[in-house]
Amino acid sequence: MRAGLAIAASIVLFASCNLDNSDEAMHLSMQIGAVNDSLTWYGKQWSDELKVAVNSKDFSELPMIRSKMEAFIDRNVNEIKQMKDVGGSKDLREAELNLLYFDRDSVLPKFRSFESFNSNPNIKNAGYDEVYENTLTQTYTSLIKTLQGEEAKLKKVYDLRDKYADDNDFPKPIDK
Repeated sequence: MRAGLAIAASIVLFASCNLDNSDEAMHLSMQIGAVNDSLTWYGKQWSDELKVAVNSKDFSELPMIRSKMEAFIDRNVNEIKQMKDVGGSKDLREAELNLLYFDRDSVLPKFRSFESFNSNPNIKNAGYDEVYENTLTQTYTSLIKTLQGEEAKLKKVYDLRDKYADDNDFPKPIDK
């Protein structure tokens, strides 16, 4: 009888540990999802302001949004580096870090290149419009190519979050 109770207690304890681990794993996955949601929000803010800047030829608001995004990325790189491994999260955390590094090292410099348009005194000169349009188009095309690389990295994070959910027995996120 005692052996049966000990076995039952062991099974309950083991099951509750797995549930705790599953809850922790789901929390980690949600944290990473929240980082990506915020990055998307910052990107949308910047993109909306870029539309205004192109039409008004006033790019002075772009640095503020970019610098906030840069601080957000740096803060989250540090937080993700500090996360403990829960339920085999190493690949997911590394993929998220790779995405953040890519945004910091590749996307943000492209954002920064638009800021230089504001420092050009000829930008408001009507004769300068053709040069302005050509340079703006080239800068925008370069940004779009870079963002395509970001999409591939984000897809990898989404795929790893799905696998991580399966491996840790919690529902897959629906944030794609």
